[in-house]
Amino acid sequence: MREHKQTTGDWLSALTIMGRILILVPIVASLLGFILSNDGGLEASSGDAYVMGMIFLCGVVTLVYVAIKRFQEGLRGEAEVKEDKE
Repeated sequence: MREHKQTTGDWLSALTIMGRILILVPIVASLLGFILSNDGGLEASSGDAYVMGMIFLCGVVTLVYVAIKRFQEGLRGEAEVKEDKE
């Protein structure tokens, strides 16, 4: 059987989307909690804030990783070679 080779751009695009989701989820959840709270304040416990902060940090780290990989591709010239083949 022939192996399907995954291109670098595919998994980097998937990681970019995942990173954006990991960044936006804590922001949206915090905004919803702020809007829906009766007294106008944030009522998140320290555990909730810690978890939301870690999710946000994972999203940032994921996007930094993707940026580094794309930069390395650009240095090696892999992006131009792929465009020429298509």
